[in-house]
Amino acid sequence: MRFRTRVLTATLAVASVALPAVLVSSGPAPAADPIHVLTAAGSDTTEAVMHAVLSRFEASSANVNGAVVSNIPALPTTGFVVPSDAGCASRTYVTSGTPPANYTAPNGSGAGRNALKDPTNLTNGCIDIARSSSAPGASDPLGFRYFGFAKDAVSWAAFNGGHAPVTLTKNQIKGIYDCSYTNWSQVGGTSGPIQRYLPQDGSGTRSFFIANILDGTNPTPVSSASCPAVKIVEENKGNLVAVGDRPGAILPYSTGAWIAQANGVITNARSGATVRAITVSGTVLKPVAAPVFGKYQPNAPVITGGQFPGVRTVYNVLHTDSLGYAEALRAVGFDAANPTSGVRSPLCNGAMATVLQTYGFTPLAPNGNGITCTVETK
Repeated sequence: MRFRTRVLTATLAVASVALPAVLVSSGPAPAADPIHVLTAAGSDTTEAVMHAVLSRFEASSANVNGAVVSNIPALPTTGFVVPSDAGCASRTYVTSGTPPANYTAPNGSGAGRNALKDPTNLTNGCIDIARSSSAPGASDPLGFRYFGFAKDAVSWAAFNGGHAPVTLTKNQIKGIYDCSYTNWSQVGGTSGPIQRYLPQDGSGTRSFFIANILDGTNPTPVSSASCPAVKIVEENKGNLVAVGDRPGAILPYSTGAWIAQANGVITNARSGATVRAITVSGTVLKPVAAPVFGKYQPNAPVITGGQFPGVRTVYNVLHTDSLGYAEALRAVGFDAANPTSGVRSPLCNGAMATVLQTYGFTPLAPNGNGITCTVETK
């Protein structure tokens, strides 16, 4: 039998960045071929950082069985091929597929979790990890385990040179999305009509923004002559906002995604969109820190300070009934039943802190056992 190691990556414009070392052995012990292909899919927000995390896991001594890793992009620009293993035949993922010739890539946190829990998937193990920027929900199966690994902030964004002010209160953001305010001059900006944008259905950023910034009110049914209907674009993609709308546009944006784009570690999809501050009790809270030597980082005091309304945990979701659960646990989780000497992934032992910061996320503080992840169920 032969041993294989391959990193299967999305088509991302990823620049070279200095990342922390993870202990690398001379190679895991040979395994039977075909070996398991550890496959992740789902959230666009954490797609790039999980590419970095999984790539480093694959090359580390933690990968004791020599698993190949594959990180399916939320929106493949070309057919993305995941090779076969003992449980799952080779698959090609596209933006809209027709099985068995090709398959639709899970686009968003909800789509990733749906793919993971699908009964057929539990049998064949084609997807092992659901990237999720959403927390556990009431409809989750009992087997779901949400391994939180970092903090992200969701704020509002507007375009440079447009009508929007540098900061809004949460009530002003809610008023814009429920059509109480229809002109930027009503909320401290210059005169110009407001055009509301939201991410696509299934987006964790969309569901979080509606639940936590808009207090659960879905704005899509609300419009009027002076308040045009909400427009939908792929999350964290300022370049997809219509050029004519940009001076008056408002859209949710993940701070992590914005920082990664601004720092050039992933494709820059901002097109002039900037993450803006939220004012709370008279204090202007900026989720992005001022750049140092031209590089941005999350504003950790704001994100961990407890006042900013858009802070969330981002997760990797595993299913205990999945064929690849043990491999996935080694890659992105830890053994909660045995926290002192059980399995602990490089992501959950603090080895990926600099990686997370490079991609715009704030690492979690270690607990009493030195574990830098959390685990949640519904």
